[in-house]
Amino acid sequence: MSSALAPRTDFYDVWHKFITSGDTEGVPDSKKPGSERIMAFIRPMDEYKGKLTAEDIIATCKEHLPAYAVPKYVEFKDDLPITVTMKLFKKELREEAIAKMKERGEIE
Repeated sequence: MSSALAPRTDFYDVWHKFITSGDTEGVPDSKKPGSERIMAFIRPMDEYKGKLTAEDIIATCKEHLPAYAVPKYVEFKDDLPITVTMKLFKKELREEAIAKMKERGEIE
C-alpha cells in the first residue's frame, strides 16, 4: 500500500465533469529516494479524450487542492483495471506505473 497522501475524493470532486473514472496513487519520487509523489490515473469522458492534458489537470488541481494533494504525474488511460468485486485495482495501477518508471530509468 502506498504511503503517500492521495486525496482521491478531492481529486475526483475537481474533475468529475470531465472524467469517467480516476484515482491517485503514490509512486516513488525519482529525485528523492524513499519518498513518494502523487500520480493521477485518468479515464476521460469520450468527448474529452485527446483534449485534456497533464498540464490542465495539474494546473486545475493547484487552483482547487492543497499543495500536498496536487499530482506530480498524470497518466491518461482508456481503461482502468477493475478487481473481481468491481473496484478499482489500485495495486495494479501502482505496479504498472513503477514498471514504466523503471523502464525509463527514472528509478531502480
